[in-house]
Amino acid sequence: MAWRCAEMTDFATRPEARGRGAALRLLRHMENRVRRMGILTAYTIARAESHAMNVVFARAGYTLAGTLHNNTNIGGGLESMNVWYRPLHE
Repeated sequence: MAWRCAEMTDFATRPEARGRGAALRLLRHMENRVRRMGILTAYTIARAESHAMNVVFARAGYTLAGTLHNNTNIGGGLESMNVWYRPLHE
């Protein structure tokens, strides 16, 4: 809270609902909630190999800040992560 930023993470769409904009709607809802709490910046660290999640953040107006190469151990292997951010004070 002191930094006035929030990580948008750990949400998923059921397989039968994919491709219908559910993740984007959920992300917008999360943004609205944290904005009311005084948060100024939303960010995420998404698996670089997760094309769908990266597309959601790109379509939502997030800016790609860069890729952290092979920096996260997931399931016993290293994966690269994309860092995305978006100002919420618009």
